[in-house]
Amino acid sequence: MEDKNCKGDVFVNACDSYEVSRGHARIIREALTHWKDSGLVSVEQYQRLNGSLKEVFNWKRI
Repeated sequence: MEDKNCKGDVFVNACDSYEVSRGHARIIREALTHWKDSGLVSVEQYQRLNGSLKEVFNWKRI
């Protein structure tokens, strides 16, 4: 069943959260900032994508 509070677009569903490592999050955020500054994504899309990232610690690497 679809949540009516979740608004999606081509990039990301507003209810999605993407778990990535700290290093990957940094790289993704740098790319998002570049895309926003270049006009490839809107400020709204940037905020939604950036807000969907969740940094997680990889305990298996220890």
